[in-house]
Amino acid sequence: MSSSSSSSPSSPLRPPIIASYKKRLPEPELPSSRVRIYHPTRNAGFLFIPVRHCPLPGSVVSDKACIPLTAVLDACQVLTGEKGVLARDDEGRQVCLSDLVDAGRYYYIVNDNPKEDYSIFHSFDDWVPPRREDVPDRWFTSVYPRVRPSDPVASHSWDMVSGDVNTLRAKAKDYDGVCRATGFETALDACHVVPAALDYWFSGRDIVPQLWYPYSIPQTLSTNDQVHDIRNLVTLRTDIQRRWDERAFTYIPVDGQLIAYYVSVVSERHASEFHCSQLDPPARLDGYLMYIRFAYTVFSCVPGECDSTMGRHPMASRLTKPLPSSAEASPCVSYSSYLPDEVDEFDPNAQMDDETAAKHIIEYFSDVDGPALPDDLAAAWAKYIPEEPELDMERLRSDWQDRQRQLREELLHTHD
Repeated sequence: MSSSSSSSPSSPLRPPIIASYKKRLPEPELPSSRVRIYHPTRNAGFLFIPVRHCPLPGSVVSDKACIPLTAVLDACQVLTGEKGVLARDDEGRQVCLSDLVDAGRYYYIVNDNPKEDYSIFHSFDDWVPPRREDVPDRWFTSVYPRVRPSDPVASHSWDMVSGDVNTLRAKAKDYDGVCRATGFETALDACHVVPAALDYWFSGRDIVPQLWYPYSIPQTLSTNDQVHDIRNLVTLRTDIQRRWDERAFTYIPVDGQLIAYYVSVVSERHASEFHCSQLDPPARLDGYLMYIRFAYTVFSCVPGECDSTMGRHPMASRLTKPLPSSAEASPCVSYSSYLPDEVDEFDPNAQMDDETAAKHIIEYFSDVDGPALPDDLAAAWAKYIPEEPELDMERLRSDWQDRQRQLREELLHTHD
């Protein structure tokens, strides 16, 4: 079955786009298996999404690597701040109407105008998220829908809970009971939807007023601790949490469910087991936060050359994590008077050549206080190991003898 077959008219009987599938999915042919989005007038690529094969209704798998069209449109809207369409050509004549988009080159066209020279947000720290009402409806649930009443007020069992993050995580894990991605009952942790490391961004962008209940839950949270809001916590197995935090996958809404879509560019066991698996979200989870987490992963798919090829969105305003107060007050540490425009982040999927990897390992074992490099590695990597300078043994022996003679003389004088 082709992944790019035309969609049927929407109806209650319409089969799901993505189906549950328990067999191992084929690995994509990376790096060629990407949906590459280009600007129609600049001819510059600004979003390259790695895609994988997807399970389809009827216990079959897409014959090509693909991704739901809605996920691509949402990603483009995150970067541009504009609704648009996906087209095969830069004139917008071949608009994509299929439910699933195959790997290949596409153009994002906004306002039905292929000549519009739009700009993008270049990084997550630059990004100003849209109002709740402007986020696509598919991200929300019947518990916390997109449109709010004018004055939503309610009491919560969480209101009397301590604002301490460890207490909140323990309460969330106890409430969730199992990993909400796998159903596992062990090796669990309550993790943040919007990562805790982005606490400065969460408070700086004033996220809480955009939630269904526009105040912190519990209300004992300080402004700097709003990222620990109970609606921002979900229980996952620790290994799945780690890959989520490393942006190996993101959750996207499909057919009323949130599914895990893997965008890692390496073969991995997690992707073969959990790609397109459904999340069982706790009722407290607000879709606006899942949309932000989706955007956080989208920015990892923006190529670096966009800094020079794409204009910066006029609403962009950079937020940077402040220095810790202890560092600012320390008289012993000197800091630059500015912060760099871009922070180099560790990419867990980055490829490293054999020579570089060998040199890194050799450097680690060269620490005088650490273990010695194993003999088999030393033999295999001999050409990478720096040669020790030749020692003048005669000079060293002479110096040692002179020093011993001096010590004996000092000892004799002491006894006299």
